[in-house]
Amino acid sequence: MELKKFKFKQSLKKIKLKVKIYNYLTLNGNKELSEKIFRNCLKKIQKTTKKNSELVFKVALRNITTPISTVTKKQRKKQIVIPFFLRKEMRIYLAIKFIVTVSKINYNITHNLSKQILEGSNNKGSLKNKIKELNQKSFSNKNFAHYRWF
Repeated sequence: MELKKFKFKQSLKKIKLKVKIYNYLTLNGNKELSEKIFRNCLKKIQKTTKKNSELVFKVALRNITTPISTVTKKQRKKQIVIPFFLRKEMRIYLAIKFIVTVSKINYNITHNLSKQILEGSNNKGSLKNKIKELNQKSFSNKNFAHYRWF
């Protein structure tokens, strides 16, 4: 009984993650198109790496997630950058958002999405640089971490 419940919870987590990705990829309310794009992306990853594409995607998400984010607040005619720690759901949300926004820049979304996922799983690429910049920004403004009132 306990094994069945555990497997059921894992499958629910998979479904929730896929639904989140579909929602971020949705163009003009066409969810079928987003499902098709993500499916083709996973197929392309599996062809190039010859590994399980879902595992590659999870590794990429883990590598791209960042525990810290920043918010800019205006205080006395100057803007202050306030770093704060993220919850697990927000970390995943930001990682997916980074991947999708970078892949939507050019015309061929499936190719760019698979490229970004592969680079993320190898700890390389523009996403990793973006996260390093975010971490440096938050580290340089760590003095304002106690100002988190929002």
